[in-house]
Amino acid sequence: MLVLLVAFALADQPSKPVDWKAMISGIRDVLKNDPGSQGSVEEHYGIGIRNIADITGDGITEALVYLGTGGASTDALTLMRIENDKPVPAMFTGRDGKPSSVGFLRGASVMHTDDVEMLPLEHAIYSIHYSFSGTHANGVQKVRECGGEAYKWNPQTKTFDHNRRLSDRLNRDYCKKVREKWR
Repeated sequence: MLVLLVAFALADQPSKPVDWKAMISGIRDVLKNDPGSQGSVEEHYGIGIRNIADITGDGITEALVYLGTGGASTDALTLMRIENDKPVPAMFTGRDGKPSSVGFLRGASVMHTDDVEMLPLEHAIYSIHYSFSGTHANGVQKVRECGGEAYKWNPQTKTFDHNRRLSDRLNRDYCKKVREKWR
């Protein structure tokens, strides 16, 4: 019973405010020294905070950080957490079971779209991508490919683990909306 009370108390706990913008210089230092970033930080612009949410459910917000680089139509992002009051890159376990840091893309061109969403209710982050087959005679583009990967927080390992079941559900729901929009 005590365990349940503690769990409910933690679930109702408001997110601890983290001033992510004030941490930019510390984030910059961490990312420039992170092997997962491969030195591709601030190639074109300064880093910046794009989204903030508590997706681990621990009451402390995480941040989706723009790396200051990307392609012609996309921005490169990474997820940062707070550990021991310091920003750290979030670690992920992929489909292959190997841990790594993961980069995300956000942006669109005429033929492709990439996005990433923080999902606090799912304790997850979801990377989405879809592409079009081209413009048809009626002037409407048809969705050719649509899918993504969901990574769910694992409090024991402190990693976001690839979750096939959640990926499949989110892909089904998200891609249905995309296809309906582009009929």
